[in-house]
Amino acid sequence: MIQPAISFEQVHKTYSNGVDALEGVSFSVDPGEFVFITGASGSGKSTMIKTLLREINVTSGSVSVFGEDITQLDHHQIPFLRRQYGVVFQDFKLLMDRTVYENVAFAMRVVGATPSEIRSRVPDVLFLTGLTSKAKVYPGQLSGGEQQRVAIARAVANNPKILLADEPTGNLDPEIADQIMDLFMDINEAGTTVLMITHARDLVNKLQKRVITMEKGKIVRDQKCAEYAVPEGDVHED
Repeated sequence: MIQPAISFEQVHKTYSNGVDALEGVSFSVDPGEFVFITGASGSGKSTMIKTLLREINVTSGSVSVFGEDITQLDHHQIPFLRRQYGVVFQDFKLLMDRTVYENVAFAMRVVGATPSEIRSRVPDVLFLTGLTSKAKVYPGQLSGGEQQRVAIARAVANNPKILLADEPTGNLDPEIADQIMDLFMDINEAGTTVLMITHARDLVNKLQKRVITMEKGKIVRDQKCAEYAVPEGDVHED
């Protein structure tokens, strides 16, 4: 039996200030699936990502990644969990004093890749993300869209099983956002599972993927592309 890439089972998360961030959240994501997470600010979307990364742990329930309950991991096991992920943020989080090539190489080096593996893999990733000509350029010399491509290249450098993206087009103009989403689609079609938080209603509607909508810590809608496009009012800006 094939295990889900991601599975939440009756997950509750209450923060120390008493805020219930997640209340009975249950869903699963199949390997190779592309899923959008939408909802207003404070609906629990970012808490879900933090839970998957084990930056925080749940109050009750279980979160599994390819069949392993990550809520039960010891602290020393968490870095090994995170090696299964590539993570892309809205604000890029690039190393500004290193070139594009060095940013991607660094992501491989920290997980123990050898120099020969880095020399072999980095050019392939830069080609995938359309950055071959920018290898020796520093992030500060790039446009916002190019910087986000570097962030994506870094996220996929280690062939992650799951790509987590938190508002990856939030700071980009519509045309560049379309290009970035095309890149995510290419990565997904190559077999990587993608879980993406977004407020970009137009992009969600255009791609017609599965959409999970959060509201006040609960899933209020979970529908496949053929049945559901985000209507006006379901996705709110911060």
